[in-house]
Amino acid sequence: MHLVPGTLHFVSRAAMGDRLFRKLEHFAFSYGRSYDSYMVIEEGYEYFWSVGEGGVVAFSRRGQTLFVIGGLLATAEAKDQLLHDLVAWSRLNGLTLAVFNLADDDLPRFRHIDWKINKFGEDAIVTIGAESWQGQRYAWVRRQESYIQRQGVKFDEVIHGDMSSEAWLSLIGQLHALNSACLAKQPQRQQKLVFEGWFDPQQLHRKRLFIARGADGLGPIEGFLLCNPYHNGQEWAIELYRQRPGAPRGVVPFMIIKALRWFQAEGLSRVSLCLVPAAHTASTHPSDSRLVRWLLVIWSRYGNFLFNVRGLYHFKSRFRPEFQPRYVALYPRATWRTIIDFLAASGIV
Repeated sequence: MHLVPGTLHFVSRAAMGDRLFRKLEHFAFSYGRSYDSYMVIEEGYEYFWSVGEGGVVAFSRRGQTLFVIGGLLATAEAKDQLLHDLVAWSRLNGLTLAVFNLADDDLPRFRHIDWKINKFGEDAIVTIGAESWQGQRYAWVRRQESYIQRQGVKFDEVIHGDMSSEAWLSLIGQLHALNSACLAKQPQRQQKLVFEGWFDPQQLHRKRLFIARGADGLGPIEGFLLCNPYHNGQEWAIELYRQRPGAPRGVVPFMIIKALRWFQAEGLSRVSLCLVPAAHTASTHPSDSRLVRWLLVIWSRYGNFLFNVRGLYHFKSRFRPEFQPRYVALYPRATWRTIIDFLAASGIV
């Protein structure tokens, strides 16, 4: 790969080295503005740093298409330089760029340099500040919580430093087995998807891990949640959740409401339940790609056997979030080759 002078490109986290990895983790925590921003510390990505290491993006590559997750990780003042350098690098190497999960306030800098921008889905943001979780609108959630509590399931955070090495190794062995059992039921052909995180309890860093145990906290693990920080720790995302096959029905909503209460007690005001891809993407937007819009509509209407968009939207709506639009920006344009690369990166083909 040809480099623009002063920029850096690494094909893996290991190739980047410890110093830049620590800087990457700091940038993801401090400057990330989306549920997937902290996912950039996980294995399986490549990295591009702008001139002077002023900003960084992480991406998965399929063919000549780079799928950028986590947004532009830089200060507000350094984002334009990062985007300029990224575009220059892509032109130099004949690459297509796709940057996911952009918010409304991200779009002007992309439109200014002629990116194609499509609504990609909606992020479910729960405002928890002074919420009491009472009333009819939360009746379903309370029923799940009450039922699971009557089954003797306890919810707690796992703190690695508070456990012996033997207890920790036993726990992560159980969690890996549970995670693998859940993934075996997915239709996708791979675990690492463009818009979904990777479960690696050995590399949590500032992620937070919560588990639900039966038999008043002494029994089997019924499920777990993995939560990502962003916006300098002012906001968190419940990014990954799993339940044991055969666990009591309602374990996942039980864990989510418990996590929301947990974060509320810590003084947080907002928690993301993460993206519902392809949700409400039929409307046209300035400078969008008709091809991408058409395919997202097809996905939302007929692709539930691969990824249950309608079911996911309905489930998250139970927690009464504000669904905020999220966008994908493409440069220089979307082609059928780009679409095929995306399907491969999503584990569909």
